[in-house]
Amino acid sequence: MSTLLWFLLLGPLTAPLLGPSTWQPIPSPCKASLRGVAVSPLETICVAGNGPEVWVSQTSGRTWDDRTPDRAQVTDYRSVVMLEGGTIVIASAGTPALILRSEDLGRSWLTTYRNEHDSAFIDSVRFWNQSHGFAFGDPMGGKFLLLKTVDGGRSWQDVPCPIAPLAGEAGFAASNGSIALSGTSSILIGLGGREDGGPSRVLSSEDGGNRWEVSEIACMPAGASSGVFAFGRRDAGFAVAVGGDYKQTENGDGNMAVSDDGGQTWRLPTGRRPDGFRSSVIFVPAEDAEGQGQGYWLATGPSGTEISDDGEDWRSVSETGFHALHRLSGQTVLAVGSDGRMAVLTGAAKVRP
Repeated sequence: MSTLLWFLLLGPLTAPLLGPSTWQPIPSPCKASLRGVAVSPLETICVAGNGPEVWVSQTSGRTWDDRTPDRAQVTDYRSVVMLEGGTIVIASAGTPALILRSEDLGRSWLTTYRNEHDSAFIDSVRFWNQSHGFAFGDPMGGKFLLLKTVDGGRSWQDVPCPIAPLAGEAGFAASNGSIALSGTSSILIGLGGREDGGPSRVLSSEDGGNRWEVSEIACMPAGASSGVFAFGRRDAGFAVAVGGDYKQTENGDGNMAVSDDGGQTWRLPTGRRPDGFRSSVIFVPAEDAEGQGQGYWLATGPSGTEISDDGEDWRSVSETGFHALHRLSGQTVLAVGSDGRMAVLTGAAKVRP
């Protein structure tokens, strides 16, 4: 996405920020609750939400094309991935559980996975690269729904996992963030929903899903509406998990944990945590290889957005909240939320007061 186009749309976003970073709204084509957002390597934008609605912009958000697939019974699309060459992969939230693929920026769609089980519900779809991806859904028949693709989403194969779900345990499809992939084969999957209110659990694999381990996040209790909603990763070691209780959006209890070992163990951050339930978190690295521009973290949810330079100590960006975050070019982040709300934040490397 060119700096010129952002300038035409929003003004000089590359100017240094002298005060706290703020969201700058961009025009939206709809009033849907948007939870899916992705950007192609060429920075075409795709957003998705309830209705269902899927929209694509090839003009940096100035104009939009309705690319909603015509699929009976589907009411929501929450997982969106954009690959090279105009390829988009999306997944429905709810039954039937569908994964669809388009090779022409959503002008036509092919259903590549379909599951009509009463419990079928896909929470997140992510890709390591153009070919290899992973999908996660709620338990069916006492087993987590785990899928992998090695052909860019053209086909999906079941992945066995010996770790059984606990009573009520499931995932959350709030932001397509409950899966985090890194390297070429590392997977983290966040869980919640436990009937006993015990700690949230994290499924992890370092070999693409052949072998699985499970860890607990003692500082993030899991209930019917609470648990882990999203991950962010700075590197192979440091990760941030966000969540809380989506029915208590201003309650910050159990809303964040950090890991120093790639998700094997978890602890509270050392500084101030976000103020409420948070559904998405993202790390934005320094602008270039020389480290010009400091990397930063963002976390957001319906009640607000926070920023951090280290993932440990957080301060408010604004009381405007969103559902999901995605990095654009440089250090610009795109956010989507309720009522079709979309905005960008740029130059946020100046995170220290």
